Amino acid sequence: MKVVDTSFMIEAVKKKIQILDKILIPGSVYREIRAMARNRGKKGSYARTALDIIAKNGYVIPSNLEPDQAALDVANKYDLELLTFDLRLKSMAKRKGEIKGNYVEY
Repeated sequence: MKVVDTSFMIEAVKKKIQILDKILIPGSVYREIRAMARNRGKKGSYARTALDIIAKNGYVIPSNLEPDQAALDVANKYDLELLTFDLRLKSMAKRKGEIKGNYVEY
């Protein structure tokens, strides 16, 4: 199981990355993707597809933290890998030394 953030889910759809493992999504990340899905255009389309992937392969875990912090928190709490394309989140994880599991970047 892996923890994902919004940037990973959108880029996974855009770049057609197959998600074979079960994924864990913090609630705030899920709400962010759901809000994006209301938009028209490509980003909205990618977000709607991401929601379909989450429905099939994902588990949403409650979280009221800001999405990036929630992803870090869940990865640490359950000692899981964090999948992200977000450079700011990657920097936060390295600077704070918060990630216990492996940080995976595609």
